Amino acid sequence: MTKVLVTGGAGYIGSHVVKALGEKGYKVPTHEAFGQEAFV
Repeated sequence: MTKVLVTGGAGYIGSHVVKALGEKGYKVPTHEAFGQEAFV
């Protein structure tokens, strides 16, 4: 089984990406940093 890490998986686009990858058989862990925005 292939794993794909999705950052921002709880957002609108990220959640759709996670769903689509999961339906194709990928294992999809996500990473969120709620309230920890980094300004560069």
